[in-house]
Amino acid sequence: MSSGEKPQFSIAYITYPRQALLLHGSASIAANAIAMSMLGLFYAAPNASALLAITIVGQCMGADNIRQARQYGVRLVQVGIVLTIAAILLLLPVSPLILSWYAPQAETAQLVWRVLFLGLVFMPVFWPLSNTMPNTLRAAGDAVFTSVASLACMWGIRVGLGYLLTVPLGFGIYGAWGAMVLEWVIRSIIFTWRFRKGKCWGQ
Repeated sequence: MSSGEKPQFSIAYITYPRQALLLHGSASIAANAIAMSMLGLFYAAPNASALLAITIVGQCMGADNIRQARQYGVRLVQVGIVLTIAAILLLLPVSPLILSWYAPQAETAQLVWRVLFLGLVFMPVFWPLSNTMPNTLRAAGDAVFTSVASLACMWGIRVGLGYLLTVPLGFGIYGAWGAMVLEWVIRSIIFTWRFRKGKCWGQ
């Protein structure tokens, strides 16, 4: 992620959900904050493989070994999927204990479980694809496309559609998380297509 993208992602990921959920009460705001914090534990390990993709693929491209760069790109996505599944299997059983540390009210805890499960259902495949794959493309020199696509998905889906689902359509926290998951899916499709198209690989 470039330095120009980081402030915009911070605005979208932090400010937007809180402002949109203000109309749905403090329980939704608290549940969103807790669920996002817990979700971060689940993608901590696969995030390491996403960051590693920049270094490994970049070194392969620097050595003019395009074939190996593509192979490592695919393998690191696969590693991310395995790490995500492992994280879910390890952390889900202790999630009630983790949630208890936040001392949420009953209504808030119920919302946390619902949206957290929504994210975890789609996370094993779509989180690695939507986060590791763009790092692979950036390392291969396709930074402009990945930045534009990432920002377009963020503002168009997570913010635009998320606001529509959350406020006008009244889905509340479920709308915000549904838009987040949909963003993962769309990003995965776009970046997988770009990877296979091979423009950054000189094809």
